[in-house]
Amino acid sequence: WLLPWDRGAFQCRDDWDCSLAGECVGGTCVCDDWSDGLDCSYLRFHPIDKSRLGYLHDVHTSWGGNAVRGSDGKWHMYVAEIACGPDDARQVKCGLAKWQTRSQVAHVTSPNVDGPYVRDAAVLPPEAHNPTLQVSPSDGSWNLYYISDGSGPIQVISSTDEGRTWTPPVKVSKRQNPGPLMNDDGSVTMYYRGDGGHLPSPTCSTEYVAMQRCPSRSAPCSDDDNRRAFDHTAEDPSVFRDSRGHYHMLMNALPYMCVPKVRQGGHAWSRDGVRWSEPRVGAFDATLRFSDGSSAECERRERPQMVLNPEDGRPLALVSAVTGCPKKFGTRYRGEDDSFTVVQLMGGSKEGSA
Repeated sequence: WLLPWDRGAFQCRDDWDCSLAGECVGGTCVCDDWSDGLDCSYLRFHPIDKSRLGYLHDVHTSWGGNAVRGSDGKWHMYVAEIACGPDDARQVKCGLAKWQTRSQVAHVTSPNVDGPYVRDAAVLPPEAHNPTLQVSPSDGSWNLYYISDGSGPIQVISSTDEGRTWTPPVKVSKRQNPGPLMNDDGSVTMYYRGDGGHLPSPTCSTEYVAMQRCPSRSAPCSDDDNRRAFDHTAEDPSVFRDSRGHYHMLMNALPYMCVPKVRQGGHAWSRDGVRWSEPRVGAFDATLRFSDGSSAECERRERPQMVLNPEDGRPLALVSAVTGCPKKFGTRYRGEDDSFTVVQLMGGSKEGSA
């Protein structure tokens, strides 16, 4: 973490020293408009418009997802929701504690990438969690990956008509916490969470991020080519390629036994999607900062997924899930183990655009 008084001492040698999120010019990093810090390893956000927030429902607790823009001009987001069960008849809203048994995936839409999103319908019943929607660059299909139990496996449903109809679920990996990256040749690089890793000391937990190759969007991933991305503990990987073709991974860099979690947002970078930097821990934190100058300090901010601008491929907005926030959002957020999905515009994006 480069502190302000390190400014005179830090000099970049090349773009790698700028986290591949900027350019090294005369020993100084010139950051892209979505990144920040002396080495461009931190995320730069617009303040949040409280009238948008993302997806905060009055009945359904939610825990992250991601969005794509359809041909209808709307943003379509698929989020994890924790639904109430038959034994919860007296509860108005069921919280995050039941994610392992009552999580489902719902379709929500908005004219703006940052919301507010309106619920359409559930598309996957319990148990379905950790959803991530990926559009294939080879055939334009929508592919919704998720875990069908608390610890996996990873399954996928696919659509050739932008979510109006879906194929039956197909198991592609025995792993969990999918972070698929769809490649131009139709193959998929599946980043995922592993458990019980023998990580270098000191470490606060044993989860790690690894990757495997899948020959196509719905073909079984190979268990012979698993490779750990880096040595730091992490989970919830999400990978995107920027407009220069560089790879960036966002993650929860302080999982499970790591406390406190307020600076758990991680960012790693790579030139080829295989050899990665160690992550910048604290690339984003759990404090929500609003356009009216106020803020809300939440306890956790997880499930980060970057939305890219369909016009130019630049980072547009970050989707993430928050919990342990103060009750500043009216009656829709009840505190305690309630959670919601926030969508925050990146620093260079236009308010409510694309």
